[in-house]
Amino acid sequence: LGRTVAGGGEDSWNFASESSATFGFCGQPTISPTVTSAPCATVDISILHNAWTQEVAWKLRDVATGTALMFRNYFDYNNIDHGNQRVEHSICVDTTLCLEFEIMDGSGDGGTGYVVAYEGTQVAEGDGSHKESEKTDTFGYCGETSPP
Repeated sequence: LGRTVAGGGEDSWNFASESSATFGFCGQPTISPTVTSAPCATVDISILHNAWTQEVAWKLRDVATGTALMFRNYFDYNNIDHGNQRVEHSICVDTTLCLEFEIMDGSGDGGTGYVVAYEGTQVAEGDGSHKESEKTDTFGYCGETSPP
């Protein structure tokens, strides 16, 4: 522990001038790691932009931790044509999470619509009348029933 097992000289970035040696245990591991993935639920977010795409920001948040699982900041949509463009986003999230979607408008005049679906079922929509911001009701696994 705490010993240097490899190093380089002045040109340590130049691997052509280095030599190598094998060290440590190089046999087969005695235990194979098992990778399991947690079940996930698909959340689809559809954003219908007005002419001012740079004014829109949104986030999909884990209610318990406040962590943004997916988001777009102001000016992220500057590269799309302005006016009535629908942009689709999708993410697979842990089925045990309680979620919330929030959309914000930088100028406070609204105008950007949205639809949010959880596992193919629409759970929220907005027509752009939200002005500064709007949060959806929570959805996903929020303690009412057992997670799938």
